Amino acid sequence: MKSQVYILSCVLLLLSFQGVHAQEFNMPPDITKIKTEDCITYKKDVLLCINYLQQDPWTNTRDKDKRMIANAFLIAWLSGCHEAGITIRPYVDQFSEVSSEFVALFMGGWAKYYYDTNDKNELACNLAGVKSVLDFYKSDKGVPKNAFMDKVVAIDKGGKLKKWVIAEMKKK
Repeated sequence: MKSQVYILSCVLLLLSFQGVHAQEFNMPPDITKIKTEDCITYKKDVLLCINYLQQDPWTNTRDKDKRMIANAFLIAWLSGCHEAGITIRPYVDQFSEVSSEFVALFMGGWAKYYYDTNDKNELACNLAGVKSVLDFYKSDKGVPKNAFMDKVVAIDKGGKLKKWVIAEMKKK
C-alpha cells in the first residue's frame, strides 16, 4: 500500500535530517523507536505538530526541511501509538496521488478530531481527516490546483461530503 511506502520514506528522510529540529514541538531522538509509553510523553507535541502542518504554507521555502521532519514525526508517532485507531482506506490513496503530504494531513485531522472529542466513530474520524486535507487545499498555502481536489471541494460545498465519504469507505 502506498501509505506504508510513504511512512518508510518519511522515517528514512527524518533520519537523514537528524541535526535539524523544529522549535514548536519536541521529537524523540530516534522516531523509529517510539514505544507505547512514548505516546503520552509526545501527545502534546504531536498536537502542536498537527497544527503546524495545517498552518505552514508550502510556499514557505525556508522551512521545507522542518515540514518534512514534522510529517515524518507525525506519521511515526501515529504508527507507533494506535490510540486514535486510524484506518487508511483505499480512497485516501487518491489524496496521496495529489500530494504525499495529504496522507499526513488526513491522519493529523483524524487524530486531532479523536483527541479533541474522544470519538472513535470511523465515519466521523474519516470526515475530519478529509476536511483537514480540504481545509489545507482551499487555504491558498501553495498547493497547485487539481481536478480531483476541486471535485471533492465541490462535493463538500454541495453538502454531500458525508455521503461521498460513506460511499468511498465502502469501496475495497
